[in-house]
Formats: sequence, structure tokens, C-alpha cells
Amino acid sequence: MELKISEHIRALRMEQNWSQRALAEKLNVSFQSVSKWESGQNYPDIETLVRIAQLFGVTVDELLRGRAASENLDQRMKDIYACPDPDERIGKLGEMRKLYPRNFRVLYEYYLELKRLEEPERSKYRDMRRQLLREMIPVTPPGFRIRVYPEFYALANE
Repeated sequence: MELKISEHIRALRMEQNWSQRALAEKLNVSFQSVSKWESGQNYPDIETLVRIAQLFGVTVDELLRGRAASENLDQRMKDIYACPDPDERIGKLGEMRKLYPRNFRVLYEYYLELKRLEEPERSKYRDMRRQLLREMIPVTPPGFRIRVYPEFYALANE
């Protein structure tokens, strides 16, 4: 079995538009460690592998062996938005959140889908929107411009 972990860490990091330093800060390691992982000079320890996988919303096996992570996610998102029923889309996005718990794109799309609902449905999901915002704050890609919703702004400044 050929490990291509260095390529996978780099690809996942780039997918999030994070620098090596930003990833290092999220994992509480030095940016030199991230550089060595990505160049194949060294590998993360087991505990760090688990944290990396959680951060990117992939399994450790997927991190080690690889997969077309972005293609798989893109296809799943296309399938969700091909569905005309908002309730079904919300259900599927909830499932995606379980599969990719720290993936900014999934959290953001789920949030936006809940935000698009009309009243009184929209108010039923107020607590869920706030929870999604809490989950998004630590994984928001640097430089990402999010439309400033009052809910997001209030939570970001708590």
C-alpha cells in the first residue's frame, strides 16, 4: 500500500485556502511540521492524524490512502441541490454535516438552506442556525468573505 499522505494533507489544506501556518495553528503544531508532512520528510503522529482527519471531515483511512474528497463532496452537494423539496435538502444536508462535521462548505450550505426558509418554518430552525454558526467560526477559511448576518456577527463577537 502506497501512502500519499503528504499529497492528501496538502490538497485538503489547499481546498480550504489555508496556509501551512494556518493549518499548524489549528492543530497546535509548528508550521515546519506541516511543511515536513507535505514534503514527505516526516509523518504526523497517530493523535495528530486523527485531529487532521476531523478537521477536514475525512476518515483517517481516507487521509492515508486518499480519495477524491472534493469530487465526492461536489457530487453529493450537486445531488442535494438537484432535489426540489427544501425539507429533503435540509435532511440531506444534516446527514452531510454528520459525515463532514468540520467542513466549512457543508456547514455554510446547511446554514444558507435554513436561512432561505420562509416564516414560520424559518423560526423553527433558529437554534440550529446559531449552532451551525458556532461550528463555522473556527473552520472559516482565512480571507473568506461571509455575508454578515446579524446572527453570525453577534456570535463571532461573543
